[in-house]
Amino acid sequence: KIINILETHYPERLGKVQMFNLHWAAKGIINMVLPFMDPVTKAKINYDVEDVGKYVQKEQLVKEYGGNIMFNYDHDEYWPALQQIVLQRRRERYRNITI
Repeated sequence: KIINILETHYPERLGKVQMFNLHWAAKGIINMVLPFMDPVTKAKINYDVEDVGKYVQKEQLVKEYGGNIMFNYDHDEYWPALQQIVLQRRRERYRNITI
């Protein structure tokens, strides 16, 4: 029912979906849902890592999936920086609001 509502009321809103490192259970659920989807929408869903180069430029893709970006996540470095950005954006968004 949800798929029908989305396909009926939001036609052609989906460009392309790339899913990586899916758990086997998630792949199973997707494979159960796909037969009920509109063929046009179904064609936009990809969870095969081998095909990713067809849809994503190497300059936008991490090396792990065949791209050029070298990214190492360091939580101690990333998290404080993200918090600062979020707080700054929040201040800017609400600076003109008075209670």
